[in-house]
Amino acid sequence: MGPFQEVFPKQLTKRSWQSYFHLSNEILEFVYEKYCRCFNISKRDLLVAVNFLVCYHPGDIMHTYWCMAKEKWRKIVWKVIDHLNDTMDEINIEDRFDGYELD
Repeated sequence: MGPFQEVFPKQLTKRSWQSYFHLSNEILEFVYEKYCRCFNISKRDLLVAVNFLVCYHPGDIMHTYWCMAKEKWRKIVWKVIDHLNDTMDEINIEDRFDGYELD
């Protein structure tokens, strides 16, 4: 079991882990060490945001997976997403559209 699996409130199989996060423990650890540790973002906060980005469920129920109030969950998700957007220079959303003609 990796360090990030200990943070999630449920025990998951490897396949279930992939469906919740789409990232291995090694990749999550890399992102955490490079972008989150020094900015007061916990491993749990990172997992909350990644889980939201991977499998947003309609009905706004994802906060229940994390056993927290809806408003606290929203604050964590957007704090982490905003931070990663500001600090990660490896990914640029505009790069996804290069070479494609948009109607």
